[in-house]
Amino acid sequence: MMPETGGQIEFVGLLEKFSETLEMLECIYPTIMKDVAVAYKRMKKKKEGVKNKLSGKGGVRGEEMIGFVEEVCRKEVKVYDEVVDIFEMRLEAVRTNSKSCCRQLQAKK
Repeated sequence: MMPETGGQIEFVGLLEKFSETLEMLECIYPTIMKDVAVAYKRMKKKKEGVKNKLSGKGGVRGEEMIGFVEEVCRKEVKVYDEVVDIFEMRLEAVRTNSKSCCRQLQAKK
């Protein structure tokens, strides 16, 4: 059961799967998102050698945090899990049908 959105959700993206999110955006909106995934990969390669000053610092981790999130954010975790399922299902559909995606065909005209 999806949360009330007032209509159908056309696109769901996940930050932790950002490359895949861009891949889907490029298929769904080929005119305005053309080559965005390639540009992101290029940008990511440039940054690989740069060390993040904040990496490894701070943050709350471990079993206590997991337990807290599961207890306090039970409904949010359930919605998030459903969103991840939708994302995975749509990503698979995009990858399977990328050569015949109706929007890609429209962009070629």
